Formats: sequence, structure tokens, C-alpha cells
Amino acid sequence: TYDYNYDQFDGKIKIFNFWATWCGPCVHELPYFNEFYKNYKDQIEIVAICNSYELKSDVQEYIDTNFTGYEIQFAHDNKGDAVFQALGGKDAIPHTVILDENNVCQYVATKSMTYEQLEGIVVPLLNK
Repeated sequence: TYDYNYDQFDGKIKIFNFWATWCGPCVHELPYFNEFYKNYKDQIEIVAICNSYELKSDVQEYIDTNFTGYEIQFAHDNKGDAVFQALGGKDAIPHTVILDENNVCQYVATKSMTYEQLEGIVVPLLNK
């Protein structure tokens, strides 16, 4: 996990997924995000950001145990959930935010996502 600066990926679609190790729906959807990234990685960036209420070391151990070989980036919102709140997060996770190539928000939802839902939202953005 690391601190993330979304400006470093200007020109790409950016997908932020806020999750926690104790959140069943969050953990369940991460394979969909990883598979989606594998199929579109030249055009998108996906960052799975864990909440600040878990220790960074515990989160890293969880990732190392459960998500070995994943290509999506993992980050830790270690500033009191400042990133979560800045991107529209309120009280619930999983929470997904999608920014277009110009960093304009195109999608925000607090719910579990499927691969098909991701594709339905992101592919039209790639083809504009």
C-alpha cells in the first residue's frame, strides 16, 4: 500500500474503490476490479483504497494473503479518510468513484460492483 496522487495518471480513466478487510461486499468485488484492470490497463487506472481505521500493516498483510498477484494498486487512506470524503464518501463502503481522463467525476456509488457494471460505465467513457 502507498499514498496515492491521482494527478500522476492524467489522461486515463481513474477508478477508486474504497474498501475494508472486514467488509464482505468490498472483498467480494475486488476480483472484478482486478479482472477489469487486466482487460483495460492501457486506458484506465484502478486504486483500491482501504479506510484509515485499519492499521496499514494489517491491511498489507491481508492483501499479501488474499490478493497475491493482483495488478490493481492498493492504497491506504491514512489521513482520517480524507480521500474518501474528498471523493464523495459518507458513511458506507464499498464506495466507487470514476473520474474521466480530465479528472471530472463521471460516476459515484456506494454499493458492490460487478464486472459487467464496471464495463457498462467505463467502456462508453473510453470510446468518447
